Amino acid sequence: MTPGISPRTLDGFSSLRLKEMIAKLRSEEFSFSPPLLLPKGKERQKGRRIEIQKASGGKRPLTIGDPQEKLVQEVIKLVLEAIFDPLFKDTSFGAQARPKKGCHTALRHVFTKFKGCAWWIEGDIKGCFDNIPHDKLMSILSDKIKDQRFLQLIRKALNAGYLFDNKPIYDL
Repeated sequence: MTPGISPRTLDGFSSLRLKEMIAKLRSEEFSFSPPLLLPKGKERQKGRRIEIQKASGGKRPLTIGDPQEKLVQEVIKLVLEAIFDPLFKDTSFGAQARPKKGCHTALRHVFTKFKGCAWWIEGDIKGCFDNIPHDKLMSILSDKIKDQRFLQLIRKALNAGYLFDNKPIYDL
């Protein structure tokens, strides 16, 4: 696992630790970017952001979170997929965002359905995931999700912030 900001890993992750996480989630005490013991005057730790090279040049930001947070994020993802995936068209491909609807499936669809096309347009929305308005996203989610505790958990994840060059950033 890529190192995040805390020394915690999923090695030795026990059922007791899982029960503790579940209890914190139920009581709404679970917090993304939990405070860690740091020298006086230091802020709490957040996800660590690094930049990785893009194939087309330039760099793409990647935030590496705490392993426990990753686990909770994966559960959130599974719940959201169960709610929203049935609403998408079968021809809606989203790279790795949808199971069995990634790049290779999209290319296979293009090659079988668009045999007469002579040209294509390639695009990339710069900073797409860095510029999603959280209030609009939460409004869309709340149209389908009525569980306020689950929505609040998503809001906590969105507002967690990250560290870049050892400086806390909250401007997501």
